[in-house]
Amino acid sequence: MTDDWIQVAYLEPTATEPDRRAAVDGVITEWVLAHGMAREELADDDIRIDLVYLGPDRGACATRVLIRRDRGAG
Repeated sequence: MTDDWIQVAYLEPTATEPDRRAAVDGVITEWVLAHGMAREELADDDIRIDLVYLGPDRGACATRVLIRRDRGAG
């Protein structure tokens, strides 16, 4: 959790999926359904996607999905 954001997923790269950004849409859909919302209720600026560099040994990035905190209440 960072300030106004709730981390809803941290997607580490795998051998078969080195770039996990393709999974982001599914993560957001699951979060929306779990909170009894419709996808249309979540504006684009309520979603934050961070790429987290895992260092030179890994040479890849994890994908972190965050939702604006006030959207997650309830």
